[in-house]
Amino acid sequence: MSHGQFVAGTLGNGVSLAELMDTLGASAFASTRDNAASGHGNTDPRKAIRQQPHIRLTTEAAAWVTARLEEAFRMQGTVPTEALERLDWP
Repeated sequence: MSHGQFVAGTLGNGVSLAELMDTLGASAFASTRDNAASGHGNTDPRKAIRQQPHIRLTTEAAAWVTARLEEAFRMQGTVPTEALERLDWP
């Protein structure tokens, strides 16, 4: 079984969704970006994620998250595979 990678640190060492939304604003999510471009609808990423927590990131946001996640892995490391295998996975 293949597992995801997790930052070996505290929650504060991870990637901040709040920072993503602060940094990119309406460009954080596809729906808010599209609404901003059309001039209609919700452009507030915080409101959007409250209404639809499975919201799609923009390409720009995905690159932002990836860069910060790679930096977190570099600085903090990853949780070892052996530790993940001891977890109660479904």
